[in-house]
Amino acid sequence: METKKEPTAEEKKKASKGCLTFLAVAFVIFIIYDIATKDKFKNSSNSESQTTLVDTSKTLNKEVPTDILKSRIDEEYDKIKIQIKYGNTWTTIEHLTNQLSNFNQWYNYVNDGKNSSVDSVKKSAAKLETSLVEFQKKEFANLRKTYCKIAKEKLWEENVDVKSIGSSYSTIEFSGVYFASNKNIKKTQETIQEIVRRLRFKKVNYKWYKGASEYTYYNLETPNDSKLGDYY
Repeated sequence: METKKEPTAEEKKKASKGCLTFLAVAFVIFIIYDIATKDKFKNSSNSESQTTLVDTSKTLNKEVPTDILKSRIDEEYDKIKIQIKYGNTWTTIEHLTNQLSNFNQWYNYVNDGKNSSVDSVKKSAAKLETSLVEFQKKEFANLRKTYCKIAKEKLWEENVDVKSIGSSYSTIEFSGVYFASNKNIKKTQETIQEIVRRLRFKKVNYKWYKGASEYTYYNLETPNDSKLGDYY
């Protein structure tokens, strides 16, 4: 983290106005993430008929007969290919965390298949692995873009702007007078740290007004989108 500006006393005084309201709104937004992760393998009951929300909740078992394991791996491969082709339109934080759980389950299928002694199962697992890598490159960017959109809509009334930066939406930027205070910046970063890490953002910016040339930012050491594993 690097701080590149120190607001004046007057700026800090202005920034303190409305802080409690903003903080309350921020907790409403990001506490949803905590609730969602407590039921990480359950699909959203309010999926708004989004048929692309995948159910990969079958528990893998090392003793599953190889023909059944191969059938399951092939089934999950088909689900990923459909999502690659048609894409996903998520609308809630729970949708995002469910998809991360799906990534984890697909990864488990890959590992179980690769550990099989049957060549046909190994080949199916290799296909699933290739497809999953391809999908993650596309879908992580989509998840980050959606997260920024949700935050922007929730914080608009508090005069805080949220935007994503970069072709893969790997930087999220918050702008508003609230962030003239280093204390507020620190609190916000602590609140969102876990979700932005899981979504593999690379950087978080905080500006006290749009277009500020000096601002505070945090660099995040997160895996590349193509890397399998490390979803939690």
